[in-house]
Amino acid sequence: MNDILEKVHEAGLTLKAGCVAPGTLVYTNEGLVTADQAVAERHERILSYDRKTGTFELRRIERHMTTHVPQKENLEIVSNGVSLKTSIKHPVLVYRDGRQQYVRADDVRETDALVHYQLPWAAAGGRALDAWFAGAHLGDGSAYEKAINYRDTRKAWAQKARAFGQRFVFKIRAAEREVVERYAAFFQSFCGSHARVVSTATANGTAVWDYCVASFEASRAVELIDNQVGKKTATLSVPAWIARHPEKFFLPFLAGLIDTDGTVDVEHASATIAMRNHRFAEELKTLLGLFGVHGGITLRKAREHNYAGRRVRDSGGAMLKISDSAFLKVVAQYMADSGKRQRIEAHATQAGQYDRYVMSNALQQALQREAQSLSHAEKQRLGFYHAYHQNRVVSRIWLDRWQQRFPGLRSLIDFVRTLRPVDAINHTLDIAETFFDFTVEKHNNYLAGNNGLMVIHNCGIGYEFSTLRPKGAFVAGAGAYTSGPLSFMDIYDKMCFTVSSAGGRRGAQMATFDVGHPDVMDFIRAKREDGRLRQFNLSLLVTQEFIEAVKADADWRLAFPVSEQEIEIDNIDVNDPEQVVWREWPTHRGYV
Repeated sequence: MNDILEKVHEAGLTLKAGCVAPGTLVYTNEGLVTADQAVAERHERILSYDRKTGTFELRRIERHMTTHVPQKENLEIVSNGVSLKTSIKHPVLVYRDGRQQYVRADDVRETDALVHYQLPWAAAGGRALDAWFAGAHLGDGSAYEKAINYRDTRKAWAQKARAFGQRFVFKIRAAEREVVERYAAFFQSFCGSHARVVSTATANGTAVWDYCVASFEASRAVELIDNQVGKKTATLSVPAWIARHPEKFFLPFLAGLIDTDGTVDVEHASATIAMRNHRFAEELKTLLGLFGVHGGITLRKAREHNYAGRRVRDSGGAMLKISDSAFLKVVAQYMADSGKRQRIEAHATQAGQYDRYVMSNALQQALQREAQSLSHAEKQRLGFYHAYHQNRVVSRIWLDRWQQRFPGLRSLIDFVRTLRPVDAINHTLDIAETFFDFTVEKHNNYLAGNNGLMVIHNCGIGYEFSTLRPKGAFVAGAGAYTSGPLSFMDIYDKMCFTVSSAGGRRGAQMATFDVGHPDVMDFIRAKREDGRLRQFNLSLLVTQEFIEAVKADADWRLAFPVSEQEIEIDNIDVNDPEQVVWREWPTHRGYV
């Protein structure tokens, strides 16, 4: 039986897709985007998980789809702060009973572990200065358009200026000269600016450093901050080029923010960034989650107070706190402020006590074997006397210590670093009912979520029946005519009924059918026929071309792909529009 099902899978009959709610993040060849966007823009590849090797890689998207999930059938799984909204019927990858397995979303237990992906704590060196500038400028820089009025006698100058476009003034002021010097170094590298850093003082006599540049060449820098110029308002956001590729640019961007608008606590070396925009704080928290780092947000109320005889008004906003000292040490490598950098390094606390992972059986057994040859002091330091290695959930502290002491267990520990505990499961969410699907080659899964990414698989037990020949088609190899896809659906329906009848719950197989298949009307009639195909959820795959044909009240020609052998045997002219309709098909193997 397993061999038969494997052949069905290989033949392309089994539907291989996932289903996630609108706004869910995925990682494609275009970077970090929403699933909505990846479907609309037809992205080519998506990040997926190879269970055999335990590695993550971009694989080709074979089909982009939208589907309808009623509110009563949606579900949210929260794991290590990462949220995944999907259908109750769609499987996710869990670690249970000592092995990885796919289970329906509504069968996920709070004792399971979900498989997560974490971005490496690194950045691309090529544009690190650009990313740092974007963070530093949005933190404490300013930019505004410079108004230029030319006399009537200088019309040629005015025309030349208009040809260059807008001219912006960029300014920054900071008490740390190193920060302002790097801001200046960016413009020197970016456009060859020779503007200098100057010392000055505030109205209260505090010594500060200023930098100002205004030129048409420098004005191109507004593109790096997504044209966020003028007063900083509640619309501030992470530039799209950084948000799309956080693995390349987020760390130096965050370093720039901390340099100009952050404080570093001398007791715990935590970094806090203050901002007026709560959405900006949430966006930063989401990006931190991709690195497996928690960001705590505190809202500030508007308030007023007296300072040096003047009334000062604080309009409120949000504060983002990052307490992971190990992560901040990596970020500090991209910072300009040596004082903050030294505080991070000198006052770092033990990081990772709240960063939790689920232990695998294999690692527990391997550590138990290693414990037999350890000294009493090592057993104490590595947590063996307190049996931390036998706990279901452990903190990053112990994984780091075990990896340092037992380098031979690196692969087992790396696997555990992908396993995160389930925090909560929420049902019947008040969200839109249009969900998004991807069919992904080879691994049949992809990574999705908010505040992080976890593995999701295909939509239940599903089949794409329109890959089967239409009823009455002649099969040369068998010398007979086919019975059509609906006859196969009847068989699968009876099989599922036989299996599920003992449990009393109706089957939930997924059957899809292409709107261009010659038997599409039989599929639609079967969907309406009472008592038939009760173990299926039936979905018609409608293309944009079909929608356009409906709008134009045009004919829609039904067709099935032609094999190379059929063209030769039946002498089909592929250039004859009366014989052949050219149309995209889920699989190309063996077909024209």
